[in-house]
This record gives sequence, structure tokens and C-alpha cells, in this order.
Amino acid sequence: MTPFGNPSVQNALKALMEAGNEATAWNQNIAGFRKEAKGLGFLIASGGAANAPFDILADTLRGTRAIMVDMYRRPDMVLKAVERLIPLYVK
Repeated sequence: MTPFGNPSVQNALKALMEAGNEATAWNQNIAGFRKEAKGLGFLIASGGAANAPFDILADTLRGTRAIMVDMYRRPDMVLKAVERLIPLYVK
């Protein structure tokens, strides 16, 4: 618990709390905007982001080192895995 008495740590925690408050306020504003836009007939994207199938495989499922080894030792399996992920993420 001693580090929490350090002024630098306390300042960092205060900054994180302020960032959290700003993020909450932003989310509330966005929620209101999304509701209004939807009411006007606009399509609302869920999240507004997409990931590439290879990135999902590498970043989430395998990790950098493992995917590099896979690409060297069994590139055909990596390609098959990526191709299997495509329909899942399109859906």
C-alpha cells in the first residue's frame, strides 16, 4: 500500500480518474447522438471498427511469436485458419 502514498502515484491515479470521467461523459454524448440519429433513420454501426482475420489470429489467438513460427513452418494452415475466420467476422 506504500506506493499509494507517493505523490507521483496519487497524481497518476487522479489523472486516470479524470480520464475515466471524460470517457464516461463522451459515452453519454455518443449514446444520445446515436439515439437521435437512429430515430432519424440513420444506420448505426456497432463500434465502428473491424479487424482483419489475420490480426485476430495473430493478436488474439496465437500471439506474435507463435504466428511467426506458424507462418514459417505451416503457412498453408495459417491461410486456412484466416479463411475460416472470414465468414465468422463478416457475419
